[in-house]
Amino acid sequence: MKKIYILPAISLALCMAAAARGPVAALGNPAAVRAALAMNGGLRPAEPAAAETSAEPVTEPAPAAAPTYQRIAATAAAETEIPVSNLADADFSPAELLSMPDEQRGGTVLILHTHGSESYAPSAKYDYKPEEDIRTEDTDFNVVRVGDEIERALTEKGVSVIHDKTLCDQPSYNASYSKSMAIAKKYLNENPDIKIILDVHRDSIEDEDGQAVKVLARNGVAKLMFVVGTDKSGLSHPLWRQNLAFALKLQRSISQSEPELFRAVNLRKNRFNQQLSTGSLILEVGTDANTLDEALAAARIFGQKLGEYLTKA
Repeated sequence: MKKIYILPAISLALCMAAAARGPVAALGNPAAVRAALAMNGGLRPAEPAAAETSAEPVTEPAPAAAPTYQRIAATAAAETEIPVSNLADADFSPAELLSMPDEQRGGTVLILHTHGSESYAPSAKYDYKPEEDIRTEDTDFNVVRVGDEIERALTEKGVSVIHDKTLCDQPSYNASYSKSMAIAKKYLNENPDIKIILDVHRDSIEDEDGQAVKVLARNGVAKLMFVVGTDKSGLSHPLWRQNLAFALKLQRSISQSEPELFRAVNLRKNRFNQQLSTGSLILEVGTDANTLDEALAAARIFGQKLGEYLTKA
């Protein structure tokens, strides 16, 4: 029998200390931990509440109170649990979601980048000059390069992949989601076998002093996070529970062998174009304090494990 644990807000730091040791280790003090956890995926822009073509507004404000974390048992013995940061305050039944049939196997994976210029801290191996907000249009150093790594790992496992390398946040950041929506619709129309859409980003977390926070699964490997949209912004999104089910199942599967790889699944009010298809997820790979080396290591593991998940008999 699968279990769900509802944790009060006062237990947030303790909960996430177990679920995301990377940020805790990097921050090193309780106040900074709270600041980082409050920013758990908090820099994804809000979706427009009007027409689909309207400009993307500024960053969504932080919640007034710390979110409740639901810890979903991944096995009957609760050996692995999946934390969900329910910032959307959405209703769902974990048991029902985890019992949904798998719909993502046997198809094509579409990788795209709504904020393609997002990049990482320079390193000895990947030495470049990022813009002030840790971005670059050079696809050797931004999240497009991370998408390349996922594509390579999936292809090696025999999975069909389409990787669109358009920098949708160029030249206009405000039009990025409208641009990536048009790209996704185009590929869906041309390739009806697409069963997964991965919008690959990198996150940004700051501590209470405004310092960037690195998230590590282990030495040399960045943490990952799924962001799942809902209909709580007021816009229609009948597919969000199927998308959440896929995120939970995939994270459960990968966590069996990589228990530290993921942060909490981040459930949000906005749709992030995920209403277009089931199997649509945002994948946050590290933060702007992580190096590209760390992001690529995480991407490689993720691509291999996703490939195994999709080709499993």
